[in-house]
Amino acid sequence: MGTKLNNETNSEGNNKLVLISIFFLFLCLTSCIAEQPANVTTYINLLDKIKDFLAFSCFILDNSSNYYGQVISRIYYAYYTLARIININKTEYDNSYGGSHEHIWNNIKNKTISTKYGNELKWKRCKYDYDDIRINNNTDIIKDFEFIKQNESLFNEEINMIQKTLEDNPNLTNDDDNIIKNKLQEIQDTHIQMIEKINNKITESKLKKRETKGA
Repeated sequence: MGTKLNNETNSEGNNKLVLISIFFLFLCLTSCIAEQPANVTTYINLLDKIKDFLAFSCFILDNSSNYYGQVISRIYYAYYTLARIININKTEYDNSYGGSHEHIWNNIKNKTISTKYGNELKWKRCKYDYDDIRINNNTDIIKDFEFIKQNESLFNEEINMIQKTLEDNPNLTNDDDNIIKNKLQEIQDTHIQMIEKINNKITESKLKKRETKGA
């Protein structure tokens, strides 16, 4: 009887050791995966995603006011992804996995960017993504459009920061740099189009208010 109990105890102990070993092996493997430097494919995919966010915003602005809240949301993600790329140039790694957005924004030296985009714009994005509000609230959305317009220079600063730090990224070749610069220009062009559409919506809203007061 004692031998049987000892065998069962030893068996349980061995099973625990195996599970613990597997757990630590898993941690080591995931750590190694997370620490791989971001390659050019990751870099270009992120740039394409930014352009998609902005192009989607342009599409919504041209089509349906019911989804204007998602314009704010997609703009936030475009600016956040730019911040991710700035961090990649700085550290060689994409450290956005498994954590909040806060640590990405905190690594941006320009604290106006991290405050306006990382805090204020993020709050606006959460408002439209999660809060139980009426998206058709014209006053709210126009104020948020004005926020985007007023802080347009911060987007341009993010682009400049990426361009200035391209050479600091040892995982990119000169050819990669040229491809990235072309994609950044495409992003800037799309952003200009989006800002023009936002400005038109702001102007239209002001005209409607004047017409309402004059009626």
